[in-house]
Amino acid sequence: MKTQLQNHLMKLCLIIWLVIVNSLQFFAKSNTLAPTVTLSTETLAASSVVAGNAGNLYILKVLSTEAFVLNNLSFKLSGTYANSDISLSQLYKGPAATLPSPSNTFVANSFSIGAGGVVSFSTGSTNIAANIPTYFFVSIQTTAAAVAGLTIKINGAETPNPVILTSNASTLTIVNNQRDIAGPITIVKPTLTLSTETVPSSNIVKGVGTKYVY
Repeated sequence: MKTQLQNHLMKLCLIIWLVIVNSLQFFAKSNTLAPTVTLSTETLAASSVVAGNAGNLYILKVLSTEAFVLNNLSFKLSGTYANSDISLSQLYKGPAATLPSPSNTFVANSFSIGAGGVVSFSTGSTNIAANIPTYFFVSIQTTAAAVAGLTIKINGAETPNPVILTSNASTLTIVNNQRDIAGPITIVKPTLTLSTETVPSSNIVKGVGTKYVY
């Protein structure tokens, strides 16, 4: 009788152990699912920026099936600009595609343009939540000597994908729905307006005093 009870207890313990192991494996598998990340472009109208000033260049929408940590975000620039026309690129993020917005927060600066016109932002440990869109905003600061008439943009429809994400996930499955619906920024020079103010006619004694003539 005692032996039968011991056997039943051993079987019961084995069943409980198998249930625990299978549950742990299930949750471990659930927590290591590779995120599927959909990238899309928000419309941003073309604009003009006076040399020496900043302008908004691109809005990227990121939507992931699983949470992950974004470590780096890179964008490929296009247009007729020269690297010397840009002194600084900045990255912001927010919960909606709104510019400007008090909800948008600063993420990173980039002070250089890499090979092929790539601007890379070190995003540290930026958390991307599952099934909640995150919007990233790229702005550029032009130099005072930037050449008027040149353009800067990010072409979302460019092949290969002009946006590169680096994360803590071993694999990211990217669904690229970006389009060419942003910008471009055109560099312009300041407009200087000259006008004449009235100066009444007057007489001046030779060799004495001064008078305004214009």
